[in-house]
Amino acid sequence: MKKINLKIEGKDKEYSLEENSPGIRLGDIAKEFCDEHKGYITLAVVDNKLKELNCRVKKDCEINFLDTTNEDGERVYFRVMSFIFVMACREIFWDSRVTIEHSLSDGLYCEVHIDRKLKEADVEI
Repeated sequence: MKKINLKIEGKDKEYSLEENSPGIRLGDIAKEFCDEHKGYITLAVVDNKLKELNCRVKKDCEINFLDTTNEDGERVYFRVMSFIFVMACREIFWDSRVTIEHSLSDGLYCEVHIDRKLKEADVEI
């Protein structure tokens, strides 16, 4: 069993890892600290480097989390939501083209282009 010491949001925490463990996912650590954040945690700063929440840590380091109240955290959130929107459109309308034009207030202006007329079945709930 290997022990690693992490300084997370200014608090010292010790974790145990199996000898051949790939490490602890930052997303799993973030779940422990989500109540301390006003927004959704979207990124981690590990030893002053931005890391995705799917990255793993397996050595001593300092971790801080960025949420949607932070400019970088909000940018990541909008990118992820944009990707999910595009994938959902492609699943429903495989022949569609989605353009994300610009930000609008606290959202994004998007257009879905389809090279045919919509049918009633296309808009059924």
